[in-house]
Amino acid sequence: MTEESRSVIETNMVAFDGPGSRPVTGEVDVVRIGEYTCPARVVSTEASIGPMRGVVLVYVFRPVAADWSPEVDRGVLGVSNLLVPPVLVNKLPWTMRFFRRVSHLDFVGGEVLDQHCFRDTRGWFFDERSRRLEGSVEPVGEWGLQSYRTVDDRLSDALGIARV
Repeated sequence: MTEESRSVIETNMVAFDGPGSRPVTGEVDVVRIGEYTCPARVVSTEASIGPMRGVVLVYVFRPVAADWSPEVDRGVLGVSNLLVPPVLVNKLPWTMRFFRRVSHLDFVGGEVLDQHCFRDTRGWFFDERSRRLEGSVEPVGEWGLQSYRTVDDRLSDALGIARV
């Protein structure tokens, strides 16, 4: 497929220059969307959705200044600062350069939810390892594989940006 024949899918997220990357557990990323810069954190690269393995569990946090540094203001990475519920996503946000690694930090208290919870289309609840839960545990994410387009929609909605 030639460069000219590929269709470009418009997003509110802005791709960074340079090569894409593969997500790594513990990495801290930034996402640019509209006029905002949002930190993100790879919680696991070993989540599962039913038989699908190697799914990325990521947190995206409320916007910060463009020059934010996780080493200077680590408090931004607390679970009380989530912009959207945890997301189960493929690797495309990294390979397509929408998420850019800025650091890698070990997790400390308050940076990982005690229980992850995702709702499927039947209204059943599961954790990040596809184990069924008795009921919901906030915040509740969607139990289904997300991609950069659906992440773009969720972040746009949370920030009050019109979807594209």
